[in-house]
Amino acid sequence: MTAQNSVAKSSAFYKFLPYFRYKMRYLRPQFIMSCIFALLTYPVVGATLYPMCSTNAQIEQLRAQGMMTDFLEEQMSHKMEQIQSLFISAVVIGVLCLIGLFVFTFVTTLRSFRYLYDKTYVDMDMSLPVNHNTRFFGDLAAVAVTNLLPHLIAILVGIVMFSTSGFGEVLKSSYSDLAMYETVFTLVVQCMFTGLYSCIMQVGLCLLMLSFCGRKAEAFIYPVLVNIAVPLIHGLAVNLVQSGIYGVTDVSALSEMFSMSFTSPLGMLFMTIYSGVASVEIMGGGEPQNMPMFTPAYAVPALVLTLAFFAGAYFLIKNRRSERVGMSYVYRGMDLIIPGVLVFAITLPFSSYIFKSLNGYGKTLGYSYSPSVTSMVIWLVVLSFIAYVIMALISGRNFRRFHITLAKWAGTLAVSVGISAVLAFSNGFGMSYYIPDESNIAKVTVNMSAYVGYDGPTDYYICSGDPELIRTALEIHRDIPKYDQGERTTSEVSLTYFIKNGECVRRSYRVTDEQFTDYMHRVCTPDLWYLQLTNSLNGLAGEPDKWQCSIRGENMPTAYSGFTLEELLSAMKADCRKVSFEMLADTSGVYEYNPVLSLVNGVNDYSMTLSVYSWMDNTIELFRKCGLDLVQTSVAENYKTAFIVDYESGDMYSKNSYEAMFGFSEGMTAQQIADYMSKINGYDEFGYDVFSADEFTPAATFGCAPAGDSGVEKLISVGSSILSTSESRYALILSTAGSLEEYVAGDGSVMFIKIPRAYDDLAEQTLRKYVVCSVERSPADEAFTVEAA
Repeated sequence: MTAQNSVAKSSAFYKFLPYFRYKMRYLRPQFIMSCIFALLTYPVVGATLYPMCSTNAQIEQLRAQGMMTDFLEEQMSHKMEQIQSLFISAVVIGVLCLIGLFVFTFVTTLRSFRYLYDKTYVDMDMSLPVNHNTRFFGDLAAVAVTNLLPHLIAILVGIVMFSTSGFGEVLKSSYSDLAMYETVFTLVVQCMFTGLYSCIMQVGLCLLMLSFCGRKAEAFIYPVLVNIAVPLIHGLAVNLVQSGIYGVTDVSALSEMFSMSFTSPLGMLFMTIYSGVASVEIMGGGEPQNMPMFTPAYAVPALVLTLAFFAGAYFLIKNRRSERVGMSYVYRGMDLIIPGVLVFAITLPFSSYIFKSLNGYGKTLGYSYSPSVTSMVIWLVVLSFIAYVIMALISGRNFRRFHITLAKWAGTLAVSVGISAVLAFSNGFGMSYYIPDESNIAKVTVNMSAYVGYDGPTDYYICSGDPELIRTALEIHRDIPKYDQGERTTSEVSLTYFIKNGECVRRSYRVTDEQFTDYMHRVCTPDLWYLQLTNSLNGLAGEPDKWQCSIRGENMPTAYSGFTLEELLSAMKADCRKVSFEMLADTSGVYEYNPVLSLVNGVNDYSMTLSVYSWMDNTIELFRKCGLDLVQTSVAENYKTAFIVDYESGDMYSKNSYEAMFGFSEGMTAQQIADYMSKINGYDEFGYDVFSADEFTPAATFGCAPAGDSGVEKLISVGSSILSTSESRYALILSTAGSLEEYVAGDGSVMFIKIPRAYDDLAEQTLRKYVVCSVERSPADEAFTVEAA
């Protein structure tokens, strides 16, 4: 030791390079394995991109030149399937090897700092003519070269391969919005470097734990347990704190745990994956999204905490006494702190259940949460006791002083439960009234739905980055907490903010009719309703003049073209100028048409079902100029058969099949309809009928009226296709098929029209005039009988 002290005075890093070379020779097996793992990650995945992109380009070239034959296409498709299978295999292997790199970082750190916990090596390593700086930073540099350097080189090689393989062009052609491609590329690169940084943090956390431990058992076990316990405690603590926040649900709690990304390596990896999913969800916002580690709010704390890990390990290792190696802990008090952290991790999930029950969790959504508190308390006591005893045995304690172990366990458990209680009843430490800043919001989702029987527009759903929508959502959010919860809160308002750094803030509230009406007035404006109508077109609206459109009626083979997406959006925007709460609340005579819209822009093409309402005169006129008259070609104008159905007479959850109504109207029985349908569709492989009579037994009273009946025409004029089924008793089912044979052959379209309650008498008269089948239900036993008219 005298020689060591004299050498230490000569230089801060005396004989650093010889010591570093010595450690690299010792870690050579780990270095070779790390290089193999690194090679099998990004470089191998990048190498498979070249043949895949080349084959894809060849296919596109042949199609563009018109040289693609059926045989050639089948051959190229088979080749592409093989390459894609190889790519998927490479990705799976790459993920497994990344996990291997993460694990090997821990193994290499253990081997490099073996003198901290192994009595066999402590005398040999500590007797070398080097000082603490040389030993600590030499070992650290050896770990970095052994594990982190191959990882970094693999990332750089992967980025180069990704950029030169042509895969970026494939992504650009797959996404209509360039910002979407940029987001994908940015997230992929950031994920790579986040994985590397998690390995660096893993080294720091492992070193900090090794500085406390003096034996192999603790050195091998506790770094792993603490690495798991820290994100577990963080996540459960956040969840427990948020259980008292008004508007927070289990779904929204996960989206607000981004702080977990800077407290531990595993938390960083988990939240990186979640952030990637959340960021992709808001792609197309006009700018690439960032992972939490690439925003100052999370990157700075992560850097500070990682440096604190290394600094703490440096000073603790420098001041520890070598003769204490072989003891469970080289510092006094660690036998309470480290087991206490693990017991707290066990306590939190049980405390979460217990305190959520006592705190009335779920009241903001109108339901109660009451698990068995007694059983949870028993499980908490038993499991924490077993875990504490196991940790005591690992540390070499025997049962002669078991009463001391018992007292320490009781005190640790009491402190853990006390901290959990503070978290549970803190009311979120003021987070109940937290509202994101408008400038930090990339997009917002507003989802509003009213209960059955609400007199007004019942639904509104939109996800957009429109500034007016964001401001309106924030106004609604600020207003809701002003009101108390009560039994009359039956409507629901859900708000989801997608923050520009990838974070999500979700709130869900139950509100009264008066509140819901106020909030619907705020969104029933021309601009915001236009956003909802064009929600499915938002990703294509960047260059609307370049998208050529065609339209065809529902179940119609002919498509009509001659307009652009820009013209369609202009027509829909003009229609929305008349929108108001009162106009949307009047649903009498309002019908929804669902034509199929096709869009083409170069090699990109999309098809979607468009919702067009009968009050959208400009949109309907645009389609009429192109050759499609939605009104004249609708089922309501061309029906041959009209069924009137009384749903209160039957089972609201088991509606009449159209085949049954056609068949009974033609005098057939349920068995005859089943036989006919089995004959039309063939028999199964054993020769049995495909259909049974039960499938065609009517569940509700219905009648069949001829086309042109005055009562039916009146009901069509006052009915609506956008009413909730439960808001009406009677319904019209119109079909352009005149018989069961025509309907089964696919020659008829169907329109479902709900009749407002105000016209129940007219619907009842028309039904009784043309009744085909009566269904009588017994309120007592819900049994029903069917009687053909």
